[in-house]
Amino acid sequence: MKFTEKDLGKKFRDRITGFEGVAVARTVWLNGCVRYELQSTTLDKEGTVKDVQGFDEPHLELVIEKPIVEHPKESPGGPKPTASRNPSPRR
Repeated sequence: MKFTEKDLGKKFRDRITGFEGVAVARTVWLNGCVRYELQSTTLDKEGTVKDVQGFDEPHLELVIEKPIVEHPKESPGGPKPTASRNPSPRR
């Protein structure tokens, strides 16, 4: 199944390892490979956050259709004003 950037924030499972997590990033590689980065919703034995893990799209299955984390309506980032690299000194 093909997913899109609108699936970010939804919970997925890797069919091979059984790893489950929320899709926090989607990358498309030059060769056409699409990968999703999944953030676990559980902590490790010491109580710390597990590292984000990357998986190929064909290995993923959707676990929860409704997003656990909502994708922002507007991008919080964006173009930043360009600063001159060699500003002239003020006199």
